[in-house]
Amino acid sequence: MRRLIAFLALAATLAACSDDGPAAPAHTIAGNWSGGDISSTLALALTVNGQHVTGNGLLEMPGSLTVPEAGLPLSVSGSFTTPTFNLLLTSQGWQDIVFRGDVKGNRMSGTLTGIVFNVISITLTRQ
Repeated sequence: MRRLIAFLALAATLAACSDDGPAAPAHTIAGNWSGGDISSTLALALTVNGQHVTGNGLLEMPGSLTVPEAGLPLSVSGSFTTPTFNLLLTSQGWQDIVFRGDVKGNRMSGTLTGIVFNVISITLTRQ
């Protein structure tokens, strides 16, 4: 009986492990995220109430002639229905940015459209 309990405990522990990183909250977009590509970095701090997402962020594009050197502060609003998100990133005086995609564990992957982006793919990681 002890071996069975030990085996079940080990199996539960292994099942909880994931390649997506430690302590990924189940099926949520809430939290701090960051990532980017060679030309830009996006950081978001998001909260969720039901399916409604709000938060703020910062878009940095070093060497860009269009985005300020200190980065572009963003307000975030949108929706999240596991695993899909649709976010509107706004900054006063700038064209809106649409960020759409899916969340899997500690990764948020999707496309950015607007401002200086035609359509680019981006992945953010939960911090």
